[in-house]
Amino acid sequence: KREWIQRSLTYYAVVSREEKRRENGQFVPTRIEYQSNFETAKKLYFARQKVKSNQPRLAEQIYRQLIDALLLEQEEGGQCNNAQLAISTLLLSLLLQRQGEIKETRATFIRFFRIITLNTNGDFDNLKECTCSAKVLQAFALFEMKQKNVRKAYSLITMAVQLDKELEPVLQWKQFRDARKLMKGNYKRP
Repeated sequence: KREWIQRSLTYYAVVSREEKRRENGQFVPTRIEYQSNFETAKKLYFARQKVKSNQPRLAEQIYRQLIDALLLEQEEGGQCNNAQLAISTLLLSLLLQRQGEIKETRATFIRFFRIITLNTNGDFDNLKECTCSAKVLQAFALFEMKQKNVRKAYSLITMAVQLDKELEPVLQWKQFRDARKLMKGNYKRP
């Protein structure tokens, strides 16, 4: 059991980009936040095990319950934990996309996008640098690019880069270079 818990925490540290967030001053956990992260880590790792054992519907249910619990906590006056919400959303979205559920994937990304917009009172600049939200926006951009929504994808990736400058190399990928040309009007879509 101790080994499983350690693997849960290690997995959570990786997916939450904990070290990067510490470096940026975005992650200084209190004892309560540490306990919350610990509980989230166990749930996310359990969901991962369900995916690996070919039980994606159970993993989906775990992700959805976790997201709903985080939103309920926020509604009840608790603080929104963007990192936990972002990680859960990202993993759920990737799972849905892998299952070919395009509409549901998009709805999950849009729901997250609306939540973070509400949390910043519509002022996206209030997020400052938020590496977790940036990763979700990057995944959303890649998803939309795959769906051939080039303008939307480019808009999303530029927002992601605003939140996390380390994502800037993504703008040099061919698909985003072409999207930038399209946005500037110098390029015709093939």
